[in-house]
Parts: sequence; structure tokens; C-alpha cells
Amino acid sequence: MISSEIDREGYLNPQIILYIPTRQMQTSMKIDEIQIPSTGIDLDELTKVLIRKAIDMKGGKKVHAAKMLGMSGATLLYRIKKCGMNV
Repeated sequence: MISSEIDREGYLNPQIILYIPTRQMQTSMKIDEIQIPSTGIDLDELTKVLIRKAIDMKGGKKVHAAKMLGMSGATLLYRIKKCGMNV
């Protein structure tokens, strides 16, 4: 679960909750029930937030974080590099 929304200026607003279920997570919300704010969302920033949270949740182990996000370790490393992240 990610606690963020992009505000009008393009910054994360941590007061709004956006639920992103993963394959392994049991949830009552289905992926097609996710609501996109009318102000829009920055997918690159959302990707960064999801990657950071998954890596933190898995104690820094990127391979485990990748599995949590439903991707391979190579794909995670590609996205980290593409987003210019230092993790």
C-alpha cells in the first residue's frame, strides 16, 4: 500500500492513500478498482515510490523486492537505472 498522490504542482502528497495490490498481497481491492486522481498521476514518480518501498520492505534485497513487484531482478535494475535512482 502506497500513501501518496501527485498534487497540482507534481509533488507527492502523503495525505492521500493509493492502494496498489501486488500478486502476493491479500487484499479486498482488485487492481481494476484503483482510482486515479482527477489531477492525474506521475507514473515515473509512482514507480520510484513503489521500488523504494519494496526494497525497504525486503531489507535492501533487490531480488526479493523485484519478486514482490512481480518482475525479474534484471527488470528492477533496469527501472532503477531508467529512473535515475540511487538505491
